[in-house]
Amino acid sequence: MRSSTLLRVAPVAAVLVAPLGAAHAETPAPFLDDASAFYDVENFEQSVNDSPTTFWALKAGVRVVGEVADRSVLRMVIRKGSKVLGDVRCETRSRFNKVDKRTLPHVFAERCSDRQQRFTETGEVEVEWHLIDGDTDADTVLGRHTIMVRLAPNTDPGSMKPWYPHFLIDRHGELLSTVLYHRPAGWHDYVAGASGRPGGSNVDLVVSASPLWGGDDATRSSWLRCSVDGQRVDLKTRYDNGNMSGDRTDAVNVSDVDATYAQSVLPNPAGDNPRVVNDHFVFRRYYLRLPLSFGAPKSELTATPMTPGRWECDWRSGSNQSLRVFRWTVGADGRAEAHAEQTEGGVQLFPGAVAVETVVPPGSPLDHRIDAAAPEKRAWSGRGLKSEVMRGLAKTLKSVGEPVPKEPSAKGGGKAPAGKAPAGKARR
Repeated sequence: MRSSTLLRVAPVAAVLVAPLGAAHAETPAPFLDDASAFYDVENFEQSVNDSPTTFWALKAGVRVVGEVADRSVLRMVIRKGSKVLGDVRCETRSRFNKVDKRTLPHVFAERCSDRQQRFTETGEVEVEWHLIDGDTDADTVLGRHTIMVRLAPNTDPGSMKPWYPHFLIDRHGELLSTVLYHRPAGWHDYVAGASGRPGGSNVDLVVSASPLWGGDDATRSSWLRCSVDGQRVDLKTRYDNGNMSGDRTDAVNVSDVDATYAQSVLPNPAGDNPRVVNDHFVFRRYYLRLPLSFGAPKSELTATPMTPGRWECDWRSGSNQSLRVFRWTVGADGRAEAHAEQTEGGVQLFPGAVAVETVVPPGSPLDHRIDAAAPEKRAWSGRGLKSEVMRGLAKTLKSVGEPVPKEPSAKGGGKAPAGKAPAGKARR
C-alpha cells in the first residue's frame, strides 16, 4: 500500500557538485545518485496454457546520499504507464563510518528484488524510489528512473518451436553516461565490486559499453594517452620518494563490475546447418582506475597529478586501438569541474563525482552494438542528455550491429502474455 505521507525533496545543485567534505555540516538532504543506479532482471520460466512463457523480476542497485535515520529502507514502485506493476521494499546498507567521518553519510541497496513480483511487460518501465524513514515511517519520494525492458526470442533446437524467451534491460542509453570520481584515501569506490590499486587522491571513471560476448577482452592491458590544452602529458615520468622512487605508469586498471545479459535463439534462415542462430546481448559497466591523481601533489603518489586546463584522455586497448575519448576541465584546485549536465541538466551525483564528455571512436573494439538514438533520450537512467555539448556528442554516434533483439513472431507462441505470473512452480 502507498503511504499517505509523501514528501518531495528538492535537490540543491550547489550541494551536489560540492567537493568531498568530512563534516556533517556539508551533508546534503537525502537525494538519489543517478549514476550509481544499475538495473537487471531475473528470468522465470513457466508453461502457461501449454505455452512456454517467461516472467521477469526486477533487480536494482541504487545509492541515496545524505543523513538517513537508522533502520530506514528504500522502496521501489514499478510502473508501466498508469499501471502499478510492483512495490518492493529494499533493506539498506552503508559504508559510512560515523567514527572516522571521512566519507559523506549515504545508504545503498544492492540487488534489491522481490522474486515473487514477476511481470511480462516490455518497453519503458518507470521505477519510482521512496525513502521510508526508520524513525518516523515518513515516505519521501526521492526520484524516478526509466528503464527499457526487451524480450529476446528463443527456439527449441529439437522441435524448432518457440521456447522460453529471455528478458533483459537495454542499457544502450548509458553509452555516454560517464562519471569521473575523485576518490580520497580510505573512501569507498563509486561502484561496489571494483578491485585494484589502493591509495588516495585517485581519479576513477565509470564507463558503459556493449562488447562482444565471448570475444577478446578489449580492455585487457589498456592504457591512457592524455593532453592538457592540446599539449601531451608524459604519464610515465619519474617520481621521487627516497627508496620508494620509481616510474609512473600509463596503465589503466579495469574492473568489470556490472552486466546484464540475454541470449536469443532463432531458426537459421540460411539453412539447417546449423539449424539455429545464437545471438548474445550483453551490457557491461566498467570501473577504471586512471593513472592520475587530484589535488595538491604528494611525493608518495605514483600517479600523475592533474594540472589545471582542458584535459583530453584517449583510453586505448593493449593492441593500441582507441576505446573511448574523455574530456573534462580541471580547475585551480586540481579537481575536475562539474559539467553542465549537473549544473544545468540536473543530474544528481555523489559529491566528488562529475559527468565527463565521452566520444566513442568509430570501430571501437569495445562496442559490438550501438543504438545511436538511445543516449539523448535515455542517458542517466532515463533522464536523457540536457546540456548542448552532450546532446551534440550524442548526434555524432553511429549505430553498430543489431542493437536490440528481434521481436518474436506473432504466431510463434513463445511471446509471454501480459500480466503477472500465475501461481505454481516456475523454472529458473
